[in-house]
Amino acid sequence: MKWLKKSTVKWLSLTISFTIFQWGCSPKSTGPGFVGTPDTPNLESSYDSLMQGIRYIRQNPTERSDERIQRYLWLDQWIQILRERNALNPDLGREFWSDLTILVAEPPLATTAIQRILQRSSSLLGKNVALYQAYLNGMKAESSDQAMQFLQGIQNDSISDLHFRAEQLLRLQDQRSIIESRRIGVLAPLSGPFAPLGLQVLAGIQILNSLAFSEGVEFVVADIGESQESLLEAFQNLVLRDRVAALIGPLRAEDTEYIFERAQILRVPVVSLALREQLNFFGRYNFRSSLTLEDQLASLSNVIRNQLGSRRVGVLFPDSPQGWVVMDKTQEVFIKDGIELTEIQLYPKDATDFKDELKRMTRLDYPRLRSDELCPEGRSAEAASLGCVTDLANLPPLFTFDVLFLPDSADKVGLILPTLPFLRLYGVQVVSLSAVNSPRLIERGQRAAEGLIFTESFFEGARDFAAEFFLERYQKVFQSPPSKLSAEVFDVGMALVSAMRGIPGPVTREEMLSRILRIRDFQGVSGPIHVDGSQWRRSPRLMIVRDSQFKELQ
Repeated sequence: MKWLKKSTVKWLSLTISFTIFQWGCSPKSTGPGFVGTPDTPNLESSYDSLMQGIRYIRQNPTERSDERIQRYLWLDQWIQILRERNALNPDLGREFWSDLTILVAEPPLATTAIQRILQRSSSLLGKNVALYQAYLNGMKAESSDQAMQFLQGIQNDSISDLHFRAEQLLRLQDQRSIIESRRIGVLAPLSGPFAPLGLQVLAGIQILNSLAFSEGVEFVVADIGESQESLLEAFQNLVLRDRVAALIGPLRAEDTEYIFERAQILRVPVVSLALREQLNFFGRYNFRSSLTLEDQLASLSNVIRNQLGSRRVGVLFPDSPQGWVVMDKTQEVFIKDGIELTEIQLYPKDATDFKDELKRMTRLDYPRLRSDELCPEGRSAEAASLGCVTDLANLPPLFTFDVLFLPDSADKVGLILPTLPFLRLYGVQVVSLSAVNSPRLIERGQRAAEGLIFTESFFEGARDFAAEFFLERYQKVFQSPPSKLSAEVFDVGMALVSAMRGIPGPVTREEMLSRILRIRDFQGVSGPIHVDGSQWRRSPRLMIVRDSQFKELQ
């Protein structure tokens, strides 16, 4: 199968949509750089013209900066016209706000392009959205002081909350100062629906706090509650009142991005525990600690090449945003390592039956195309020696791969595995990622789950010194085995304590940042850790299902 990139598929779809729309609506061209831009609005323009233009913009997104600038200014002019007609109601205003944001943020327009918009925009909403994007660009370019200047130009437009956000962030900047302490803050949900996870975070901190190694370092835990208001209050209490030198948490991606932005303004290092990798980072004070997809794929690539001795892999993956992220990264890592993706099949994200996809991967989907494998008439008794079949229903699978990669959840992979023996697909090694580490895999996969290899960061049965020490200590305190999250929190805390121990007396946040960036080969309970930019990198363990149990692959 020839690999077709998702971006190529989208491009084909948009080309078709663009052609159909042009034929039906014929938007005006205003030069070679602005093909497909709706007619320039004026006071006589009709509401139908507006709706037609908006439909066109939404149905035909573009990544070309010149077209996006032109479309932005077109919407901006319409906002001004509707205001003059007293026809800009709140619902329509919020739609405009969303459309303008998409035009400058997906993907982000360069600051030079934003400046062109600011020179020509006429509506307050249009100026505000552009200014806020310029601020975000500056933050991500680690020019926070310059970025904050863009916030000062944002005014109340009566539609968006950008003025409120800007005032809140500017007030936060006013409270920035040089802080020295030996405290580490922890943002955890200790109330609300995520409280069970928050208690796992707290358990990891409690074990760390009981060690002589952490003597002289104080951990301050704050409950982030269930709302953005309680999250902000917890963050400000830790950073401004308790004057922590660094932060651990939060857990959720949306909470993390909210804290990342504010931590960058106050210049306090924060190590997020979020599982999602596609986070918005706002600068060098932002870190993510969870096991990366790239590290997992590199580990799988190593075992495929060196332990299984294979160079041919088939991939069966879900048609979901995360599925495509995994597929793109798989292609990048495996092909770089000399592994060929010989078969690739996609299934609906809510699928429960995978027979058709597996048949296509093994040429069992159209038996009639293999009619030449039928035994000659009258020679059925010699089928075995002739290598033929007496009936097309008995066709053997044709494998172009030795390893089958199933990057999905334990529930989904547990449903796929029994399909393999059902279709007589024997002799293929199945591999997956840490998402399958759940009892649900064995409950659903049963005997078909035997031999599955997957990656993981922490394993309670590990036999290295750090893992055994942590496990013994944890079970002694809580009379139960630790969770992966508790182990990760323990590792992050240990690494931060280690960084702080190298500095006598109170530690500034800038010193803490410098020490974090220099973490190399820190021996954690989840394996060696080193910091690479904004990511804490690990070498994952390799696990295997044996006798209906998860065991470390030796």
